[in-house]
Amino acid sequence: MLDALPSLAALLGCLACLAAGAAARGDGPAARLIPAAGQVAFAASVLAALALAAGADGAAGGLARVARLDALSAAMLLLVAGLGLVVLRYSRTYLAGHPRRGAFLGDLALTIGAVQLLVVAGDLVLLAAAWIGTSLALHRLLVFFPERRMAQLAARKKFVFSRAGDLCVLAATAILAITVGTTSLDAVLGAARAGGDHVAGGLGAAAVLVAVAAVLKSAQMPFHVWLPEVMETPTPVSALLHAGIVNAGGYLVIRLADLVLVSDAALALLALFGAVTALAGAAVMQAQTSVKGALAWSTVAQMGFMTLQCGLGAFQAAFLHIVAHGLYKAYAFLSAGSVLAEPAATPAPDRPWRLAAWLAVAALAVGGGAVALGVDPVAAPGPVLFALVLVFGLVHLLWHASAGGSDARALGRGLVLAAGVALAFVAAQTAAATLLAGSVPVGPGGGAAAAFAAAVGVAAALLVLAQAALPHRAGEARWQAAYVHVAAGFYLDVVANRLARRLLPTAVSEPAAWTR
Repeated sequence: MLDALPSLAALLGCLACLAAGAAARGDGPAARLIPAAGQVAFAASVLAALALAAGADGAAGGLARVARLDALSAAMLLLVAGLGLVVLRYSRTYLAGHPRRGAFLGDLALTIGAVQLLVVAGDLVLLAAAWIGTSLALHRLLVFFPERRMAQLAARKKFVFSRAGDLCVLAATAILAITVGTTSLDAVLGAARAGGDHVAGGLGAAAVLVAVAAVLKSAQMPFHVWLPEVMETPTPVSALLHAGIVNAGGYLVIRLADLVLVSDAALALLALFGAVTALAGAAVMQAQTSVKGALAWSTVAQMGFMTLQCGLGAFQAAFLHIVAHGLYKAYAFLSAGSVLAEPAATPAPDRPWRLAAWLAVAALAVGGGAVALGVDPVAAPGPVLFALVLVFGLVHLLWHASAGGSDARALGRGLVLAAGVALAFVAAQTAAATLLAGSVPVGPGGGAAAAFAAAVGVAAALLVLAQAALPHRAGEARWQAAYVHVAAGFYLDVVANRLARRLLPTAVSEPAAWTR
């Protein structure tokens, strides 16, 4: 009975949100009970996690074919249910008095329930159904305000990319069903680990399709063009989308990591798309002048970095990235208005050559620290790159805190803060590796992966230097021209919008949440 408890609890939470969302009409009693469904889902996720901690095997038994709970899915379920509860409670007040609040809350609950089902699905057919259902439910939220034409346009672009991703997932499911003989998640992962003749056949093709689906779902460049334009949707939708749903591609890859590892092409595809998206997204984010615009491009960059980690085989580090990004981005969107009360940023210090020296020292410190902790940068380039980028951010923080080295007190506070963050990072990485040791494999790494990670690290350092130099060269024509092009996102959205208006005219009907 104990082994079945995690699956039963997970299904209870999913069904509570799905049933409450389906029953909501107008602003009646069912709509007012939707936040309670979020509470039930969160309590159920806590119960499932406690049952696993008590020794239950959530991946055993017939019920696990529907809801499969291990350390990975239980942790993700806690994250999704917790964020869902916060967003539902926020939305109840956010849309107080709105005539379509009930419909909005219902679609929000449906979306949260579908994401929970995606996280715990123990069968690929159920996973594919939840994958598609999540996208369709989210689409209703994105088009909630019919008068906001940019939101409508962004939703149509996302709709096209999402359907392409759905086809990839369905095709991969069909290939795996033929190759393995079943769609059970345990059987598919077991076949991937066993290798043999399956690798030369369908598993490699299925792995590439999974990687393509993740690239489309997680808004990798150039398929990101819808994400910065959904800022006109209600704030709770932005919080749920950026903190949770856009992570679905990364979760799919981590969940099927044993399958993805059988294909070098799938790993290379993830690494290439991730690196380009992370670096370009970070550059565009720095050039944004609006809070929500910067947050949106931050999500693009973070999704790129998470995808890069998966491509390097650092699936455990990618999981930690998903959790950290989800918690941070939900808070950032729900509290975006408070930025107006914050003090203005201090001027950037001069002499960026000193910053370059600090970055070089930081890179040597990360390499030495990895060796001291027993981490081989060649065998595990993903976690080392994660640490390197984090330390580069801390160096930039110290650079501003010290005002170029003239304020010893500020520098001391910055050093203490940086040391605390670095220790927390090491502890979090260790905890994630321990938690997922039996659920998520570790990629083999190798010289090519390490060289690619080193190149990305150098590019990240150059980006930090450019950010530091720009305030002091803002009057130069070449920097002004570069700033305009970067702030415009390299005009990829302009091209996409022209194609969308030509191929997807505004006369195309949209699922109308407001007619409920």
